[in-house]
Amino acid sequence: MLLISFYIIQIVYFMKSFFKTLSLKTAKKFEISDITRNIIIVVTTSKIINGLVNVWVPHTTAGLTVNENDHDLWKDILSAMMKIIPLKANYHHNAKYSHLSREQNAHAHILSCIIKSSLSIPLKEGKMVLGTWQSILFFEFDGPRTRSLQIQILGK
Repeated sequence: MLLISFYIIQIVYFMKSFFKTLSLKTAKKFEISDITRNIIIVVTTSKIINGLVNVWVPHTTAGLTVNENDHDLWKDILSAMMKIIPLKANYHHNAKYSHLSREQNAHAHILSCIIKSSLSIPLKEGKMVLGTWQSILFFEFDGPRTRSLQIQILGK
């Protein structure tokens, strides 16, 4: 047990950590943005070669996923989301805050439960391990707004 604990302590001791917050301005109520290049710049700046890239969106009406950078596909995804969770419905949240126009956003909270608020991507030889067609996508469900992206990179 002591040998295993010492080995884990050594790994953690030699691991580097890099943290960066980025700002993203959205222009529409619902939109998808490819943020892959933004994350690549942070990875390059970190000088960490092998490890894990964590991307976190600290908002309850936005999300992240990995999928194809295809604007027609994005239209299809947003259209399907609006069919499943319409903008206007009998939402308790909206009724509770009926006096606040900015809080008529229950649909956005529900969508952010379906689309994750964080991603972890392996980092190998200085590059994120993404598939051929994979991009990191940011989802805005209640814009336009200024959003934060928090990126933490752990590794060596």
